[in-house]
Amino acid sequence: MDLAPQLVNGSYMSNILLRGLIEKVNIRFSYALITDLANEVIIKQNCDPVAAHIFSRCLTAATLSNPLLGDDERLTIRWQYEDQPLESIIVEVLEDGAVRGTISPPSLNEFMGQADNIKEICGDSCQLSVVKSLNAKVLNSGMINATLSDPVSDLGFFYSTSDQVETAISCMIAFNPDPKNPVKLAQGLMIQALPDCDLEYFETVRHSIEHGKIKSLLSTQPDIDNYFEKIIHVLLGDDNLSDELLISTCPEPFFRCSCSKEKMINALAVLPAADRLDIAIKGDDLKINCNFCKEKYTITVDEFKAHFGE
Repeated sequence: MDLAPQLVNGSYMSNILLRGLIEKVNIRFSYALITDLANEVIIKQNCDPVAAHIFSRCLTAATLSNPLLGDDERLTIRWQYEDQPLESIIVEVLEDGAVRGTISPPSLNEFMGQADNIKEICGDSCQLSVVKSLNAKVLNSGMINATLSDPVSDLGFFYSTSDQVETAISCMIAFNPDPKNPVKLAQGLMIQALPDCDLEYFETVRHSIEHGKIKSLLSTQPDIDNYFEKIIHVLLGDDNLSDELLISTCPEPFFRCSCSKEKMINALAVLPAADRLDIAIKGDDLKINCNFCKEKYTITVDEFKAHFGE
């Protein structure tokens, strides 16, 4: 299986998502390399470097959750902050590999006191919600107040508490000094303890994913086609266990937005009837931008009236 990424203009432009399992210790893994996906989303959102760093980590962490989805399911993850420079991040992941996301605001440089002090941007109070749905029908949902001051750690905490599946996630991002190709690397790893897992052993593995060699590997451009296996080998430190790793490929992650003019018109139904009547009377065309892909839609007053019968 050739999974070697291709080097383009100094960056490894690849989207790879793998899942793994070691039945002997009941631990499952997912690994994502989403450099070109992160680039596309960051450019569409017009993020400055600080926002791009935080957002790329969220995109990577959300993509790592794809193996948790069944056929045609969607996962919507929302980080909501109060009284902080960072207001919200939303990432949607579909079972077929489609990903889209938005961050508000996309400019955070001015709020950063130190390059690595994310807490100054996120604060220590986050309302994190995760919704799994199928054909617009909610299958399950959960919400927690997360206080770890890092959206990736908060998502791992959500799975550990709300889903009661012990989880650790590590995502590493690197950048190019090029606004047309800002993301040099977006790479991450998630581990989860399955039923009957030795939780003491899992805590040892969790500690390893959050420190030292694993972070170094995730910060390094993949140089071999079995890079995921190399990471797991270092993570477990046990040849016998890493040799039992079962790997399967997931749908390749890619950006896709599901917006359309029809959906934009339907969204106007949330307006009070008096506001819709005012729009019809004024007779001006409406201009609406999609928050995810930034596509610009013009809805004529005739289209508006035809839909709402105003």
